[in-house]
This record gives sequence, structure tokens and C-alpha cells, in this order.
Amino acid sequence: MSPTSQATADRNLDADYGSGTPGTVYACLTTSAPSETGNGTIVQPTQGQYQGYAEVAIPNDVSHWPAAVAGIKNNGQPINFPPAGAGSTANTPLTHLVFRTDSTANGGGRIIDALALPAGTVVTIGQGFVFPATTGVSISEG
Repeated sequence: MSPTSQATADRNLDADYGSGTPGTVYACLTTSAPSETGNGTIVQPTQGQYQGYAEVAIPNDVSHWPAAVAGIKNNGQPINFPPAGAGSTANTPLTHLVFRTDSTANGGGRIIDALALPAGTVVTIGQGFVFPATTGVSISEG
């Protein structure tokens, strides 16, 4: 990546993550690939598939989203999804980690990014999903 395009990528990533606008970014897990029509449509796990599942609200500040470096933006704090309860359907496939500008309760807002999860990612009863700080989520421009 040329220095100019790298600087542009860093600016674009910093505008979406860590800028304070919107004030909160919402992380969601999906059971299928998101659509790219309109604001984008995502299918999150049902309570039957992943009992206890909830979107994760992440403050959109530099503590949670440090400055992009070399066209990559990493999360500065862990992103924790709750453990799947005993009533969950084991082995429900999960396909993507999606970041949106608003919660599902408020209409979902715009999809900022959708990152494919490794093949074979499934709901496991008693386990949640944790994306550790600085190594859990790497978002690249383009």
C-alpha cells in the first residue's frame, strides 16, 4: 500500500472507529452472511440457538478503538459475548462478526464492517465468544 493510500485508509478507519461518531458501535454475531442492500440485513442467533446472546455495545472512543496503523484498526479492549445457556442449540454455525452504527432495538443502523469468522465457528453450550484486545479484531480498509 502506498504511503498516501495508507494514510487515507487510516483516516477512513479512524473516522468509523474511535471518532465518537456514532457514540457507540454495536458488535453482532450472525448465522449467515449479511446482505449489502440498504443499511444491510443481518441474521443474528435466536435465543433458541444461542440462549443469552446479546449484541455488544462498544463505546466509540480511542480507548476501545486506538488509532489505525498501516491501514489496520484493532480493538483496544476485549469484545465479550456472553456464554451460551443450557437451552442453546449446540453447533449452530456462526459466520460473521458485524459492526453497526445502532442496536437492533433501534433499527440496526448502517453496517460498518462484516468480518468473516473462521469456518467451523459454532455455538458451544457454556462458552461465549471473546475477541481479545489488539489481536481479536483487525479491520482493514478496502
